[in-house]
Amino acid sequence: MKRGRWMIAGLLMCLLASCEKVDFSVLEDQDKKGDLIVYTRASEDDKLQYPLVVYAFDAKGQCRGQQTLSDEGATFSFQLSSGSYRIVALGGISSCDLPSSPRLSSVLTLKENASVPLQMGQADVVMGQGGTKAYLQMRYLVSQVQVSLSGLPNDVTSVSMVLSKPYSQWAFSGVGNAPVSYTKTLKQGELPGEWTSGKVYVLPTEGAATLTLNLITSAGNVSYAYTCPEALQSGTPYMLRGSYSTGDMVVEGEFSVEGWSDVVNWDFGFGPGTPEPDVDEPSGAPEVGSLWQNHIVAYVSELNETQWSVYLLSREEKAEVPSALSTDDDPSAALKLADSYVEDGLSGWNIPTTAEAQMLQESLGGDALMDLNVMLTNEGLPPFLDYELNSTTEKARYLCDDGKKSFSMAGNTSPSKAGEKKKYRLRFVKEIVVDK
Repeated sequence: MKRGRWMIAGLLMCLLASCEKVDFSVLEDQDKKGDLIVYTRASEDDKLQYPLVVYAFDAKGQCRGQQTLSDEGATFSFQLSSGSYRIVALGGISSCDLPSSPRLSSVLTLKENASVPLQMGQADVVMGQGGTKAYLQMRYLVSQVQVSLSGLPNDVTSVSMVLSKPYSQWAFSGVGNAPVSYTKTLKQGELPGEWTSGKVYVLPTEGAATLTLNLITSAGNVSYAYTCPEALQSGTPYMLRGSYSTGDMVVEGEFSVEGWSDVVNWDFGFGPGTPEPDVDEPSGAPEVGSLWQNHIVAYVSELNETQWSVYLLSREEKAEVPSALSTDDDPSAALKLADSYVEDGLSGWNIPTTAEAQMLQESLGGDALMDLNVMLTNEGLPPFLDYELNSTTEKARYLCDDGKKSFSMAGNTSPSKAGEKKKYRLRFVKEIVVDK
């Protein structure tokens, strides 16, 4: 793409981060179709990852157009009826599996050994009479991770890394799903004691990431683990350089790739010479089932010596929400509610994943749920229900897994597939990191 052309196009750009809505015109004839031309671009320091695919989703999440471009030099053009549309563009699609029947609520699945960085751009447009143009700024959807180790003993015969827990799926609507553990075997470098992973592309992680190094030596196997200070983020490169000496593995974080995000630095060490953390848990952790800073505490775990991972449960409860499989109502309604939910200025809430739904059952089930609801009622807040109000037999069902499944707090039964006609209750969760 020529640079001068993009300087002009930049005035009309729709950024993924804000997904700005651009109303190009008002259409009087609601049945007349107009032409939509879509332009995609990357930053000046980067390049688009071909092949590209562009989708046009209507207000109900239905796909009204899909086109693929294998190389540079062409634009995407759709003929669309009047109305509002979400335009989603993906670059580097050779690294993922796309849904065969896409909807806005559909997910893509990142391949285990993705070789190119996946990019995404989005914009909302309102089709009017005549032509409309949409300019999409492409952003990296993945993190880039490189691990480089030096000075390892000569008797090390194999090194592998395990990264937990990057999402394996990503919804077009912008939500991660199905966290997994990513495993990769490192290769020996040119110098003795060098082992490298090369560039690894993963989706953002669910909560703080954990890196585990597994070394196979002549004397046996040994592992070292480190919990990162925060979750891996989209568009951020992580370069981990580790050096092994006198029995200690010291890994220094240095994160910088041109065209990606700003530099982030983490320093940490691990190995047989690293002191063990104090086994006595410090006091002061937010109490499960309580209101902490006016938020409901659903689950607390220890991240490291200085931080807690705290899951919050929304005070507000939505009722009569259609599932993502609904055939009568907007299947993206639950995701839209999650995207817009703000509690005392705190945003970034999500529909519980399947694992988080089971965590809620275990952490707040039984007597803990009774105690929680007494507290909520006393505070004038809606209870978190196991059975529907005024019923001892009808279980209250809450949506999870991006609205595709539902679960009940009346027992620890696994979440099940949501119905196409039934309406559900909905509460949101959010993980935060709290200093001890």
